[in-house]
Amino acid sequence: MDITEGQVFEAMGVKAPDAGDDTAADTQETAEKSTEQIGNAGDDDADAGDAETPTGDAGDKDPGDPKEQTNEERRANAARRRQREQREAIDKAVGGALAAEREKAKKDLEGFFSAAGLENTLTGEPITDMEGFNAWKKSYDAAKLERDLRDGKLTPEGLNAAISSNPVIQRAEETAREREEEARRTGLEAAKAKADADVAEISKLDPEVKELGDLVKMDNYEEFFGYVQRGNTLLDAYYTHTI
Repeated sequence: MDITEGQVFEAMGVKAPDAGDDTAADTQETAEKSTEQIGNAGDDDADAGDAETPTGDAGDKDPGDPKEQTNEERRANAARRRQREQREAIDKAVGGALAAEREKAKKDLEGFFSAAGLENTLTGEPITDMEGFNAWKKSYDAAKLERDLRDGKLTPEGLNAAISSNPVIQRAEETAREREEEARRTGLEAAKAKADADVAEISKLDPEVKELGDLVKMDNYEEFFGYVQRGNTLLDAYYTHTI
């Protein structure tokens, strides 16, 4: 808000001079200086409000540093603080929304089971949630499989279900997946080690190749890459490429 000359004189406790007053020029100069001081005081207050109490943010001044922060440093600290507060507010809002959505989904599911009036056909107990439904389904499938085996009515689908649900089979499948994943990781690590070794050898021949990414900068890279695609190592492809 702009400060008028009359407000400045009123704040100073003096009467505004008349247009013809001999001291008008001096008083005008005093009023202009006072206006400037009030404006500067407002700027200082704003900067002080933006200044952030050091909390360890990068760029913040150490409290023991005798050097006073500049306006630019105070504004930068205040900007970082506002960004951090905005991130925290967003994270809190998102977390609250997700929690509310989960709670709503849970209540909707409970309402469904309550309205459906389902019960466990093996125990006669009511099914009130998904956990109870899954427990009943597992028991029901096991009982049906046992009846089919006894009555000689086992279907291919039922046999597959029986095999896949067997704890021994499940453990064997899990072991196989773990070994496959371990082999994949080992293979990747070995391939990377071989690639790094090839790049080191190529670097001895071409100092401009210092890492894997530098190979794409070579002349006729497409030809070089074609050799690699045909099963050659990076080093063999380089020799073939440069011959």
